[in-house]
Amino acid sequence: MQYDPKTEKVPKTQLFITPPLINKYYILDLRENNSFIEWATDQGHTVFVISWINRDAKLGNGPLNYNI
Repeated sequence: MQYDPKTEKVPKTQLFITPPLINKYYILDLRENNSFIEWATDQGHTVFVISWINRDAKLGNGPLNYNI
């Protein structure tokens, strides 16, 4: 997921957030007016967040083979 900055001046460094496998990507964005992602984009940062897929029978119980 990519969240674009809300300012014209954008820092060179971007934020890349990797949530734990047991949480969804929106764990830092659950409540209105209390969101890290909203705060970061308000400060001019571009934010990238990984959204993990839910494992199902098709993926089996083997090792975790994720492609980023």
